[in-house]
Amino acid sequence: MANAADLELAIGTGFRGDGGVRLWGGGVRVVRAAACFTYARFLLLELAHRHATGRANATMGNEGTMKNFGQLILLLSCTLPAQEAATDTINGRIITLLGEPVHATPVEITTYLKPDTVIARGFTDGDGYFRIARVPVTKGRRLRARSADLCIETKGISGAGSPQVLKAQDATTVRGVLRDKSGRPVPGTPVRSSLVSRAMRDVIRDSVTDDAGRFVIENVPLGMVRFQAVVPDEGIAVATISIPGETEVEVRTADLDTTTLRICVKGLPAELLPELVVSLLPYANGGLSRFPPPWDKSQFGDDGVWSLNHVPNCRYIIYPHAEGYVFTPRQFTLKAGTGPHDLTYKATPSGSANLQCRVVVRDARGEPVAGVTFEMRASNGGNRSQATSGADGAMVFQSPLARGEGAVVYSVDDRWVTDQPLKQGFGSDARDATWHRFKVDPEQPVGVRVIPACEVSGQVVLTDGRPAAFARVQLEVERVNTTPRWRAFSWATADRQGSFRFRGRHPMKQAVRLVVEGSQGAFVGEPFALDTAGQKVAVPELKLSPIAIIEGVVTNGEQKVAPGVRVWLRDWDMATGRQRSGSVTETITDKSGRYRFRGVPTGGAWLQTLGAGASISRNRAVEPFDVEAGKTYTCDIQLPATGR
Repeated sequence: MANAADLELAIGTGFRGDGGVRLWGGGVRVVRAAACFTYARFLLLELAHRHATGRANATMGNEGTMKNFGQLILLLSCTLPAQEAATDTINGRIITLLGEPVHATPVEITTYLKPDTVIARGFTDGDGYFRIARVPVTKGRRLRARSADLCIETKGISGAGSPQVLKAQDATTVRGVLRDKSGRPVPGTPVRSSLVSRAMRDVIRDSVTDDAGRFVIENVPLGMVRFQAVVPDEGIAVATISIPGETEVEVRTADLDTTTLRICVKGLPAELLPELVVSLLPYANGGLSRFPPPWDKSQFGDDGVWSLNHVPNCRYIIYPHAEGYVFTPRQFTLKAGTGPHDLTYKATPSGSANLQCRVVVRDARGEPVAGVTFEMRASNGGNRSQATSGADGAMVFQSPLARGEGAVVYSVDDRWVTDQPLKQGFGSDARDATWHRFKVDPEQPVGVRVIPACEVSGQVVLTDGRPAAFARVQLEVERVNTTPRWRAFSWATADRQGSFRFRGRHPMKQAVRLVVEGSQGAFVGEPFALDTAGQKVAVPELKLSPIAIIEGVVTNGEQKVAPGVRVWLRDWDMATGRQRSGSVTETITDKSGRYRFRGVPTGGAWLQTLGAGASISRNRAVEPFDVEAGKTYTCDIQLPATGR
């Protein structure tokens, strides 16, 4: 169907001297859709009048009349409004870990459930920026890019309004063999590689072993990489290895305490079991370590049971998801060393009467507020449900949570923000100020008070006055007598023109300020008040200070460049001789052993490198030194001869 903004019609029009209308093909006119529709109505009335008066055949003839009726139907079909699926525009940029743009690179948008189906495509320009228009709005959208010599991270798209930045690292090919505990090769088994780093997220590459247990994985990033596989009847095989270039690895079944895990789901129709997704989150060695295939995907039988044998006997958080259903309990949290585990979830259709949650919205005077859309979910995320208040302020959520579960509800309308009394508690975290907390009880209506939301807007510019595109701006609240004194509670990303806006914010009794810290420069604003409901603050221009850069080359004990080394930048208080905070910024050396930190905050800084096995070196690679704005510091690092 034609778009009302840019319809093109290849139909010529002409008027006879006697007032008759004639149509013919071959002429070309570009006509606005609104005008086309109006003109089509005129043609329809004219032809109808001719038919009624018997003049149609006299002026056009039977053949001409039928031809022009056909053209008229085509014209109407092009101009009638069409019901189109919702779309939006995704903006972003791809840069290397050195901060250099990745140009002329294909960009694709897929979804979590159908990663092989591309729903939109684009390309980066000479500065690494991309803009993809008319992207279908759907759940679980993911952004990825392809390059022959670079490995580029994959990212979930949280919202079209926030530009997406993807990081890239030099890549290589890894060859290896998968063996069981006895050393025998394991054929026909998936092997997964994943980067172990804070610098890049969700960098996964897969392969399958051949008859000799060998595998080849291409486009593996330089750095610390974990290789995993599920060996039948034994469990997880794992190896964490530093990858400086083309490497041969051996992955062998780990000597772990293992157990069994049985998950049963009742109440879900058999035809929906293939679509049932269970988030299985294993925590070991101080962090989350997701399983490789086939344990990364739910595999329920017709009886609604999924059984896993020889899984690590570690801590787990497990929760299911199926569109249109609510599960009781919402999740299980399992302690390490307590297996075997036998878990049962009960699925209930989300539209069931016993899951409807009634909410009444009123303003500060107690008057009902109509037309405000709210979202309901668990405080730690998960399924969401939306509802809009009616004329009496009432609305009904098809609850994504079962009775008795803790829930939050918040406005997604930028004009209003929830205002829950402190005695009900949203803690000391200012990020929770826009939430209304309650327990799900379909028999007990929830009263929600709203007040006009606050807004803060402005523009970020570079030192030379040019817009600071995609600069990350944070809004901080002052916390007197605490360390650190200022804490960020809201974030916004500037657009290509450097403009940013914080919408839907709750007023604060404490002072707030704006801070920018990033590769384009730094800015710390003066405190200001945001203490009145509905307050709109347009701040003066945020001019970034000249960026400070710390860069260098890492070499090994043989005086050769060391690719794939993790380097940490940490802060330091030169006056007290202590760290100001526990913050860490990480990068990884490229194929030439280079590293670079752009936009380093002023003040003390020092560097660390990480050893093999992801262990942190207690020795400083570079002793603390003072960083000044606008300066570049070259800090070459030589690793000990014993390794990294």
